[in-house]
Amino acid sequence: MSLRNYIIASVVVFGCTAIISLWQQKRGTREVLKVFFQVLAFFVVLLGGVFILAKVLHHFGIAQSGFFI
Repeated sequence: MSLRNYIIASVVVFGCTAIISLWQQKRGTREVLKVFFQVLAFFVVLLGGVFILAKVLHHFGIAQSGFFI
């Protein structure tokens, strides 16, 4: 994965954290960190699900090896 992809992913996570924190009116450091870890966990679960789906599709012969949604 290139550096550009890491930077984009970081900006998306921090942007979502900022938007959700403002929307829920979170002001304290602990509250914002809690939102940050929730957003991070969501993205990890989402990407993990996509990765698992790609592996399952490859296993059943629906997609080729290296397939990524």
